[in-house]
Amino acid sequence: MRSLVFILILLFSGTLKADEYFFNVGNNHSAFPFSRFSKLAYKDFNMSFELGKRYHLRKSLKRTWSQTASIAYFRHKFVQSGIWLYGENEYHKYIRPHFSFHAGLGLGYNHMFTGTTITQQGADGLLEVKKDFGRPQAIFGASLGVTRSLIKDVNSAPKIGLLYQIRMQTPFVKSYVP
Repeated sequence: MRSLVFILILLFSGTLKADEYFFNVGNNHSAFPFSRFSKLAYKDFNMSFELGKRYHLRKSLKRTWSQTASIAYFRHKFVQSGIWLYGENEYHKYIRPHFSFHAGLGLGYNHMFTGTTITQQGADGLLEVKKDFGRPQAIFGASLGVTRSLIKDVNSAPKIGLLYQIRMQTPFVKSYVP
């Protein structure tokens, strides 16, 4: 637990210079990539919240390479919830000064908690609630999206975007995750 707190302090300390901060709200699905794409807007809402920093590695008027560091929380009803510590290497291609395409590859840590109560039979034959301390997992990801600055011709203004991220958890426990 101490190492987790240390990593969070390191990622979000005020002494580090970040080029941008971001906050994402998302909808998560447990499915193969692109298989339930149409249902993202109207069915199975499983919210996630992500807070992060973006560091520009190379920046010009036409393109930007950057690295992100973020922490997120997600919840799948009846399946699992978890906390991500995640980083992504991103490429932004600017079509106009206020409009860009985005692609990224990421890697991170997921601490997953089972979404239902787990019981086990005790020595006296009664059911006991088993404590769930979670399970560590690695996550790999890729993302595609578009971003638009809210103020035209001002690239440093707040932005709004639409982003499709694929995050794969490993090891995957097929016995109780549908």
